[in-house]
Amino acid sequence: MKNLIKLLLSTIVALSIVSCGGVNETETADSSEAATEISPVRIPAGLKVEYSSIDALNASAYDSTAEWGSPLALGDGLTNSMNGFPIVDVGAYPDNGKMIYDILIVNQSSDTVTIEAIKLPGNSMEVNWEGRLTYKPGLLGKIQLRSDSAINSDDFRFILTYKDNKYPPQTFHINLRPDIHKLIAEREAQ
Repeated sequence: MKNLIKLLLSTIVALSIVSCGGVNETETADSSEAATEISPVRIPAGLKVEYSSIDALNASAYDSTAEWGSPLALGDGLTNSMNGFPIVDVGAYPDNGKMIYDILIVNQSSDTVTIEAIKLPGNSMEVNWEGRLTYKPGLLGKIQLRSDSAINSDDFRFILTYKDNKYPPQTFHINLRPDIHKLIAEREAQ
């Protein structure tokens, strides 16, 4: 089981790196911590991160009958599908004293878009941007949310805005689960 999880996590990272071409032009937070502690947060130049956003706090709850929005969709790292999903379960795993949630984003449109900002409903999680800001059609990228402890939350919402208001702000819905191992076991049992 642990080997399956390690393979899954390394596959997600590899897909992100291949799809995104790595992280370029990043700024890192000041850190005087030793290399054995958690790596500094990466935020690409030009990305605005808004914590405790009123827009994210007031975002509409998930509605299975509503339009997903566009141009981006959520990827499900626990499937072998490159299809987008309107809501996904994301399990946490520990890394150097933090709980990590990997959120996959895929551009399912035929348009190239650039993300300008991410808005979160609170400040209990920090953003670590694992890819580029510009998504060509079919591009898969990863956003990482880090917290001090595991969170169990249905319909956690965050918002992405696009450069030059090319598209309206887009709300994403995820179910945060405290343990990726348990989440995988539950899916395998179905």
